[in-house]
Amino acid sequence: MTECLKMGPKLGRQTVLACLLLWPLSYLSLRRFARGLSSDALVVLSYKYEQLLWPKAYRHKVVILEHGPVPALLAHVHVFRRRLRGLYEGAGSLSAVSATAAASIGNLTERPVQVLPMAVTTQDVRLAISRRAEARTHLLPPASAAAKGLIVFAGRLAHNKRVDRVIDLLPLLGPEWHLVVAGDGPAGHQLREQARRHGVTQRVTFTGSLPDILPVIAAADVLVLPSEDPGEGRPLAALEAVACGTPVLAADRAVMAEMQCAAEIGHRRLQLTDFSDIGRAVSHLLALASGPRSPAPLSSWEAVARALLPSSQRFDTNRPID
Repeated sequence: MTECLKMGPKLGRQTVLACLLLWPLSYLSLRRFARGLSSDALVVLSYKYEQLLWPKAYRHKVVILEHGPVPALLAHVHVFRRRLRGLYEGAGSLSAVSATAAASIGNLTERPVQVLPMAVTTQDVRLAISRRAEARTHLLPPASAAAKGLIVFAGRLAHNKRVDRVIDLLPLLGPEWHLVVAGDGPAGHQLREQARRHGVTQRVTFTGSLPDILPVIAAADVLVLPSEDPGEGRPLAALEAVACGTPVLAADRAVMAEMQCAAEIGHRRLQLTDFSDIGRAVSHLLALASGPRSPAPLSSWEAVARALLPSSQRFDTNRPID
């Protein structure tokens, strides 16, 4: 049985104040949640806010499954660094989804950190691929029904995601290209205004947050990930895209370069570019879109669970977490 607890906003630059204000209530909520777990429960902590809040003396099994590198602020401020180090030292196992994230944990502890294989929900991927044509019909407005190119961005509409650079590409791509921006966030209004200024309003669809983004990703000719933020982890959208056969055009940062070097992905499925160089980015996008679609053979989440669970058995309940 799986139990989940909603902890409020994810800790980040835009939410740090809200997280600090909610800290006492979040701590009490997490402590009640932890006390209610059975003695053989496995607690998986993936985000920094929950890791910082985890009760010091609680001795349930804890597994760290890290998605992104430890932010510089948390790594260098003593109180945050001490809490994270204590949790990493006391956890049953330490795992990360990328070598970049694993290395950042390694800066806080000498314990080994395993890098888990890239994984997707294979059944959902097959279904999304089978419904690709149907999804394209729903995504493209009637006026763009003849569009031969569908670009998709999937993620939070925040300034560090640099969706503005994708909108800058549209005037150079021609009227046959359409952009779908799937997500919501504080930059939404500015992005709509930018599309209006470029005269491409009819060629950009803002869907807002979607309960299931996979069909949209499968329908795309190219998925774009223009964020250059080194603090971001490995995006699930990129994994889902290559699993569906949708090529990915991404900003050149360490975690994306790591993905590109993976044998099951390679340069045919993931191209790194400089989105500030519009001509170069357009050239890379067109090359990706004209290439063959070939789904990548990624692992299933069942395989990840098998890699994660055995190491979590080695847990000393008499060992304090912090």
